[in-house]
Amino acid sequence: MLARVLLALLAALFLAFPALAHQSDFGFSEVLVEGREVAYLVEVPAHYLPIPGLDPNGPPVEADEVRPHMAAVSEYLRAHVGVVSGEEAPAPVSVELADAGRSAGLIGLVLRYEFDAPVREIVVKHDVFDAREPSYQNLAKVHVDGRTLETVFKHDRTVFRFDGRGMLAQAWTFFLLGIEHIFTGYDHLAFVLAMILVGQTLGQVAKIVTGFTVAHSLTLVLAALGIVNLPGTLVESVIALSIAVVAAENFLGKPADKRWIIAFVFGLVHGFGFSGVLRELGLPTEGLVSSLLSFNLGVEVGQLAVVIAIFPLVLALRRTRWHLPVVRATSGALLVMGLLWFGERVLG
Repeated sequence: MLARVLLALLAALFLAFPALAHQSDFGFSEVLVEGREVAYLVEVPAHYLPIPGLDPNGPPVEADEVRPHMAAVSEYLRAHVGVVSGEEAPAPVSVELADAGRSAGLIGLVLRYEFDAPVREIVVKHDVFDAREPSYQNLAKVHVDGRTLETVFKHDRTVFRFDGRGMLAQAWTFFLLGIEHIFTGYDHLAFVLAMILVGQTLGQVAKIVTGFTVAHSLTLVLAALGIVNLPGTLVESVIALSIAVVAAENFLGKPADKRWIIAFVFGLVHGFGFSGVLRELGLPTEGLVSSLLSFNLGVEVGQLAVVIAIFPLVLALRRTRWHLPVVRATSGALLVMGLLWFGERVLG
């Protein structure tokens, strides 16, 4: 029974693996406060806007295609984004097309607001989402009174409050992003699973987790701070290869007593992978260290949760006749998956 449950869970996990484990959909926003004036740049997927006939999978939309529909677009944005300061919640003075978005398919628009008094605290709303695309997030920077904080708007988090206590909120945001990245970074999950699958002792698993944590924490910090950088294609390819290497060892039944060394070596590369996510998000200039440490802590918490969930099942399976078949079947699947990812990433 246990073996069947574990196999079902693993099958569901493999079926959920996307071809590119770090690919995600992002939009971008930036709020600039200058005295009584606020400029709110919103970059969103073009097909979220009320423009008839847009194909989400079609070619990137140009500004000229949006311009004839600006009246409907302006009305839509007025209902879904906005800023509040104190008791004031003004309507935008204007809504304008901006330059092309940072990524293909994004349209940039600027909403301009005027307040009666200089803005020191602000609440920012962003609720431009589509339920059919639950992975979409909008990364936002808010500049107020010489300070810059960042947040991530999601389907269930559409409001950000800048009230002088934003550093704590920012750290919490990056902590949650770290946890989320482990649970959506399928290649990291696959590597951790391959490392503990053969059913080592608790002490051996502790060494593996420690070695992996120390290594990826080191390179995450070095890369995020710009001290050491490696090409993204190289990093992602080696991460895929790391899964295949460990899975092959499992399949061939090689001893795992020194596996913490492998965890440390490949952990150095996985750290560069984690840093790539932070580069995509854009670390803030203020609160950089706390945001970086919070993200790393979130990664560790997510990783530990995975180990705590899987390792007892692995130990229990070890006491059954299904242990070897399950290890070989799972390792074979991980080996194939790692090689597919490796080939795809090498070929670009």
